[in-house]
Amino acid sequence: MARPLSRERFAARPHDLRGRHRDTNQSHLRPHSGGCTPLELRRRTPELVLDHCVTGTQQQAAADAPALKCEVLRAMPDAVDHGTDR
Repeated sequence: MARPLSRERFAARPHDLRGRHRDTNQSHLRPHSGGCTPLELRRRTPELVLDHCVTGTQQQAAADAPALKCEVLRAMPDAVDHGTDR
């Protein structure tokens, strides 16, 4: 069984947990139902993941999820272009 990530190792990857431009442009921020802004939520993500994902596999999947989301979002314009060419 894989060892869970330590806080130090997990915290070393904060760039995986936030968008590239969101921290500099705060005009888009609005409170979520939890009462915090998306920026605050991104800053708390490593702590939340470590509290709720108990195995290393779960923690790694949570850390990799934003990258997968970005890949899907990058593929969407190509899919739209392909669909309109038909």
